[in-house]
Amino acid sequence: MLMILDGWGWRDDANNNAVRLAKTPNFDRFWTSSPHAFLRTSGLDVGLPEGQMGNSEVGHLNLGAGRVVMQDLPRINQAITDGTLKQALAASGLVAKLKASGGTCHLIGLVSPGGVHAHQDHAVALAKLLVEAGIPAVIHVFTDGRDTPPRSAGDYVAALQAALPEQVKVATLSGRYYAMDRDNRWERVELAWKAMALGEGEQMPGAAAAIEAAYAANVSDEFIKPAVIAGFGGMKDGDGLLSFNFRADRIREILAPLLFAEFSGFPRPKAPKLVAAVGMTSYSSELDPLMPALFSPQSLANGLGETVARAGLKQIRFAETEKYPHVTYFFNGGREEPYEGEARSMTPSPKVATYDLQPEMSAPELTEKVVAAIESGTYDLFVLNFANPDMVGHTGVLSAAVKAVETVDAGLGKIADAILAKGGALFVTADHGNCELMVDPVTGNPHTAHTTFPVPAMVIGSDAKALAEGRLADVAPTLAPLAVANLSDTGLENPVAGVLFAYRALDTLLEKVVLLLALLGVWSLGSDRAWGGAPALGAYVPPNDILVFFAQVLPPIGIVFAAYMTWTGASHPGGAFQGGTVLAVMWLLVMMAGVARAPPISSTKVRWLLVAGPALFLAVGFLGFVIAAGFLAYPVDYAKALIVLIEIALALSIGVTLALLAAGPPERTLQP
Repeated sequence: MLMILDGWGWRDDANNNAVRLAKTPNFDRFWTSSPHAFLRTSGLDVGLPEGQMGNSEVGHLNLGAGRVVMQDLPRINQAITDGTLKQALAASGLVAKLKASGGTCHLIGLVSPGGVHAHQDHAVALAKLLVEAGIPAVIHVFTDGRDTPPRSAGDYVAALQAALPEQVKVATLSGRYYAMDRDNRWERVELAWKAMALGEGEQMPGAAAAIEAAYAANVSDEFIKPAVIAGFGGMKDGDGLLSFNFRADRIREILAPLLFAEFSGFPRPKAPKLVAAVGMTSYSSELDPLMPALFSPQSLANGLGETVARAGLKQIRFAETEKYPHVTYFFNGGREEPYEGEARSMTPSPKVATYDLQPEMSAPELTEKVVAAIESGTYDLFVLNFANPDMVGHTGVLSAAVKAVETVDAGLGKIADAILAKGGALFVTADHGNCELMVDPVTGNPHTAHTTFPVPAMVIGSDAKALAEGRLADVAPTLAPLAVANLSDTGLENPVAGVLFAYRALDTLLEKVVLLLALLGVWSLGSDRAWGGAPALGAYVPPNDILVFFAQVLPPIGIVFAAYMTWTGASHPGGAFQGGTVLAVMWLLVMMAGVARAPPISSTKVRWLLVAGPALFLAVGFLGFVIAAGFLAYPVDYAKALIVLIEIALALSIGVTLALLAAGPPERTLQP
């Protein structure tokens, strides 16, 4: 099981630290008795700019992908710099359609430098491109207060207005509580929609006045009631929409009444007919046909969920409403549909105004569902998100955050006991920090944003002796062997087959076959008289002292490095191909330096080495039918030895093949 304690960061100072102030007997007992470490969840370690705090989308993408995923924020920043944003906007068709209709483009999104859901610099860049193209535009401002200080919108909106072209005005202003709900609170979304679509709501002379009025009423940025700025009368038929949020989960609901022909969340007395809509990124399979994305999704194949499904295993994802997209859509790399054998269970979040009013949220009910699923014995992998530390941490109420942590700790204890009773293993970590810092140390105000502190990670119930410090991308490669360790004894569920197939050794086998065919093609370029001779590489490179020195010094180091990668590849993705490549480079260096000549292609040893990897892989695989009536079906005690043996044979074959490919065809003068 992978248990994600959302927003549970690690900070040594207990002051205003909900994690340290809470009573967590279950976490404490497992922390002291289990292998543990800390993981980095921000900046370059998760594909964000240096120093940028992580968030739930980014965290779950990295956890599920098993590698660092370059995020949309730096991708868009680069596109602004190199001019490709302009090209993407033109290609979307938005500008052309608005020129034809004569309509206005409505920019919508979160105005914030927080960089979690959007960045206001992106809004400015898009506004400038629209004005440059001759398209009238207005902006609908969503204020933050969660990923930024609670009363910072005044400065950010002022900076936005100063940077916008003079022609682009603020049309409406709404706190994200209303405009960026994700819990089906349609009564909130309705107020934001009415302001934006119809121009209905509290009228304000300007954006600054709307913010000042909210502060005077002791309302922070997140909760500013939707306001209509003087002069705006709503969207018109023939207008267009451009959403500059790059994160999907909190923009979907407000887009539904703006774009869907059929909508049941609340009554719409009038629905403006927009001629075009474009999103910064892909938001959902339902929205994609209605609004193309300026930035296409990245391919995140071979993540943990896909690997488990491909091995024929069953998995289930658990979360309450607030974090359901994260353990499904984001964890699967932006894929909406479940994988084969993947079940999903969503527990509704409580219907309260803010979660400090019910810090337990739905964790107790969620815990009971998870325990029941464990006891059923149906699933091989569980992925669970506890939302409390993050969602309650965002309220800035320390006492409630402490209660949230204690609630999650109780769930951790029950679930861990159930997992251990079944002989399973549990990996506990978080996607980012939050509730470990509840008060801003500089301003003394509530701290409601995520943090850049590391998060804890521990393995419960495994025979692992230690965990290394790392980052979120390291979790999936660590988890896969734990899942394989609990497989049964036949077919694809066998430990040998499970590891080799999960870590794409079959792909390596096929790649080796392709390389061998390529080598035969290269050899065929030699003349008939040269067939059986040696490549010319070793004969025509004149001796060189420096080259000879490196050819004598580097190969032993390279062999050790290749052996390490091959050994590591027996329990992590990669290994044989990388190790073989290093061996090939070392052998080429020796031949180029004249330390050893290239062997004739008629050499029996060379030919055996070329086919050793594929031959051994297939021989061991089919022998499994004799042992246990299944391909690669061997008892678990033989798993590591057989996997290492196959990896070594593949590495040697790949090394010889790559080296001879680079050496070229045989030469007539070098026949044996």
